[in-house]
Amino acid sequence: MRLIRDVASWLAAWPQPLRADGRVEVTNTYFDPSHLGLLRNRLDRVRRFDRRLRSHMDKRAGLRAWEYGMLLASVSVWEGVRVLDVGCGRSPFGLYLASEGAGVTLFDLPAPHERDPAFERRVARSGVRLAQGTMLALPFPDGSFDAVISVSAVEHLQEDPVDPRRTIPREAFLDHTRRAVSEMGRVLAPGGLVYLSSDAHDPERQRGDAYRGSSPGEPIACAYRPEDLQAVFLGSLVERGLALRGPADYDLARILEDPRRATYRGRWFSTFALAMERPA
Repeated sequence: MRLIRDVASWLAAWPQPLRADGRVEVTNTYFDPSHLGLLRNRLDRVRRFDRRLRSHMDKRAGLRAWEYGMLLASVSVWEGVRVLDVGCGRSPFGLYLASEGAGVTLFDLPAPHERDPAFERRVARSGVRLAQGTMLALPFPDGSFDAVISVSAVEHLQEDPVDPRRTIPREAFLDHTRRAVSEMGRVLAPGGLVYLSSDAHDPERQRGDAYRGSSPGEPIACAYRPEDLQAVFLGSLVERGLALRGPADYDLARILEDPRRATYRGRWFSTFALAMERPA
């Protein structure tokens, strides 16, 4: 696998995230479907690669398309980039990045909740590396990857590893998240990027959860509160020496003012993207 020869040049080649007028906007923000039109060229290429990806991207008002698109708006050249996809599940997105020239390692649980033998055979044929373990202790040396990505995976840390219908207490969930995010920062090489997305909600307004089928009054699980973004996500990566890639806007008012930025889980739910880099 060819390593990046000039990390500084790679960073300089990143396009800035887009805004509704075609100019710069923050990547570190909540789901915004108005970005999708601006990201169309990048996303169309992904859709043409794989029918399953296309199906995922077109569901839920384009939420998964937005998650992929904001990453693709941050990295324009994948050739030679060493990528770790944490919590990949059955998503072929890592295979797409490999088709663009990245050296991809897919990482998931040793016994994922949903096995897909056909997908596993496809991964084996592709030459993409498949590694297994827990994201709480990634089995890779420090600085092994140029890009560490995790798309809508870390929130599942609250699910009981034996029975995903059950959940662990919130404080244990947040502790596990800190450990997992810190591990992502640990294995990131100088000049590299950590990009992740996950779900957040307004605990004062949201009652019930369409994803887990909870009713009003039941505790909401597998999602973060706005204050967790700073204390858990940014804090863990800053401790690892990373800095935000551009400005951040996690003002909950964005969701309150614009119902389009809510997601399928509920009116006061949204999905956030976070991009942080390690100085070269």
